[in-house]
Amino acid sequence: MNTKIPSISGDKYRLSSLERVFDVLECFSDDKRELSLAELTKLTGLNHTSLKRIVFTLTRRNYLRQDETTRKYQLGMKLFELGGLVYKSISLRSATDAFLSELSDETGLTVLLGNILDGFLTYLDYKEGKNPVRISSSIGIRRPPHFGMLGQTLMAFSPTALMKRLLEIHPLQPYTSQTVIDPEMFQKRLETIRANGYVIEFEEAWIGVMGIAAPIWKAGKKLAGAIGIATIISNIHNDQDYLLNRLLQTAAKISVALGGISNPEDYFNTAAFAATDPSIRLSLEKAS
Repeated sequence: MNTKIPSISGDKYRLSSLERVFDVLECFSDDKRELSLAELTKLTGLNHTSLKRIVFTLTRRNYLRQDETTRKYQLGMKLFELGGLVYKSISLRSATDAFLSELSDETGLTVLLGNILDGFLTYLDYKEGKNPVRISSSIGIRRPPHFGMLGQTLMAFSPTALMKRLLEIHPLQPYTSQTVIDPEMFQKRLETIRANGYVIEFEEAWIGVMGIAAPIWKAGKKLAGAIGIATIISNIHNDQDYLLNRLLQTAAKISVALGGISNPEDYFNTAAFAATDPSIRLSLEKAS
């Protein structure tokens, strides 16, 4: 017998008890990896008794773990297991994995893959370089959509309406003294990226770091994401043209693998592609 799932509207099907559990889990972040009960109480606003019950249950089910020395709580292995399932299910990541590894191995530099998800630039994969001076990142880290080389690339090749809406939600902000924060100058920057088909930025996201990024395309000539190379500026010397060429070659190969183009040569005619992917628009709606 088929059971019709009721449409969700308002708070009719909202479980406040379950939301409190998520409130606790979402207190943890890259800069809050360990939290005490007192810190969790302050962050969630829950009373001590309710919070203690939630934390006890989450710890018992391995969604949280308690450090025996500090007595603080950390995210547990159960979330790592579930996150691994999500990680494996991202088809874009699996389709690009070998190409990104090859690019990182050849250049010795850190290679990144990202896309705009839920209105944020989200890092889907990275390959840490073997150069003595390394730049580390983390899969799943989210940044404002205009952040750095990947964010600028994605915004440049996104529909104009989406790009404007993202800037309304996430106004330009400085990350370094080189960050473009003037709206008019930023628009011109995006136009240049569209015309060139790539971006090269120096210290706009991180002091002492430069980045080169380009879009990748999927079936239907739709924007699939962006890949980039990040390196310490002092490592570049005379290798900038080589790195740009290798990056564009890799972006072309990935775009062929994703069905965005028929052969690598077609990649350099893709600057006019319009990103009309419904999933991108849906992500924006979630963010707003």
